[in-house]
Amino acid sequence: MPDLSLIAAAVERSPFLRHLGEGYPEVLSRSFPPIQYGPGDTIAEGAEGTAVYIVAGGQLSVSQCCRPLCPLWPGDVFGQLALLRHCRRPATVQALSPVRLWAIDRQWYHTIATSSAMQHQAEIPGSLRCGVLCLPDISDSHLCTLLDTMEECTFTPGHVIIHEGDEGENFYLILKGEVQVSRREAGQRLIHVLGPGKHFVELAVLQ
Repeated sequence: MPDLSLIAAAVERSPFLRHLGEGYPEVLSRSFPPIQYGPGDTIAEGAEGTAVYIVAGGQLSVSQCCRPLCPLWPGDVFGQLALLRHCRRPATVQALSPVRLWAIDRQWYHTIATSSAMQHQAEIPGSLRCGVLCLPDISDSHLCTLLDTMEECTFTPGHVIIHEGDEGENFYLILKGEVQVSRREAGQRLIHVLGPGKHFVELAVLQ
């Protein structure tokens, strides 16, 4: 039985895999049996890159031109560049112990990524509908057109998206997670906590 928590954590940490969406671990567990490697086995530098890998168990080392670079442990991801750029492997990965990997080849990656993106785009208008108070009468088609002009971005917990006093240049719609809005008054005074469907900095672009 695959370790879905390890797969989910690897997907969440990897910008390359995060595009596959939240349903990705279940799809992976049904579609990709683990690959086994023994100590000394390698995925060689210069080989054609046809898959990206998640380390499911064991330890590997990464080297380039015989120069050691870094170790790989369970939950680490490698092979993204070769898959994304249709190029040959830029480094050698060698198993230091018995190793299990999850392999995602190029065709499956693009199939899952396309399906996930279409589902994600279809769900966004409904999830935002109740929260976009500054655009109460906008139709789903116009909301989709608006979303097509926007760029999806992610922020780690604790990251300050906007500092008080900054020039307002962006309009943000929250798709997932929460943000705190505070003001410098005798320290940082919390004003609001905003969640999915809510928006902020709208006056910067509406005025």
